[in-house]
Amino acid sequence: MTTLLMFPGQGSQRVGMGADVMEEHGDLVETASDITGFDIAEVCGSRELMGDTRFLQPALFVAEYLDYRAHWSHLDDVVMAGHSLGELVALCAAGAFGFEVGVELVATRARLMSEVRGGRMAAIMQIDADVVRGVVDDEFPDIDIANHNGYGQLVVSGPDDSVDALCDRVDDLDGLATTLAVSGAFHSRYMRGPAARFALVAQSHPMTAPDVPVVANATADFYGADGDLVDLMTRQLYSPVRWTESIETAVEAGVDTFVEVAPGKVLSRIVERMRVRRGWRADIVTGDAHAA
Repeated sequence: MTTLLMFPGQGSQRVGMGADVMEEHGDLVETASDITGFDIAEVCGSRELMGDTRFLQPALFVAEYLDYRAHWSHLDDVVMAGHSLGELVALCAAGAFGFEVGVELVATRARLMSEVRGGRMAAIMQIDADVVRGVVDDEFPDIDIANHNGYGQLVVSGPDDSVDALCDRVDDLDGLATTLAVSGAFHSRYMRGPAARFALVAQSHPMTAPDVPVVANATADFYGADGDLVDLMTRQLYSPVRWTESIETAVEAGVDTFVEVAPGKVLSRIVERMRVRRGWRADIVTGDAHAA
């Protein structure tokens, strides 16, 4: 049995996340709070603070990493993948860099992303993905596909007016489009500037190749040598999250059990839809279910 540990990204958070493991690992929470300059546990208990990317991303990183340490680090024969922010948690859990470095990287990432203004993202469902890509290519050249979330959802990213217009076109085509509560056009060409600044910071920290296989969002393939780390983490900021292909890569590598590291069920639901469509024989464990 090979298990894919899946680390969710922004959007999976909920008030009270990580309370149990943060109490158990108070020293690490204090270290993370010292690095970020704010109380990580306080953020996890506040809906208002979690609405700010600067606070949310480091808090989510800590909650997921500690959940991994407490409940899933004992598993053998594992592969890891993380969705957007979750990829940094996966790399830390896989030994590519230490906890303190991970907190510093995520805090930098969160600050740079929170400074982005203009542009938006929208999730598009109930319409064939190829149809959406065709409409984008033909009518909206300033929009990028940001996320491939299973067979049932694409996320687009681009200027406000263009994304709104695309949502109207999707509605005309009997699809469903929902704008996301984010401050900018993430995972698109418009993030190249922040990505370059992130790379400068990331290059200054010690890193090594992961101890266990980690699937990269930007390529849907496994990280290789340590020299790949900064490049792929940086590309992720302005490239689509190829989650659909990442799951397919994991299955091809022999994965038959999927575990979502808390919080939430977002990634588990994507895998379940893919499992049904492809007829995979697979076990799926959702976030907070620590019975593996």
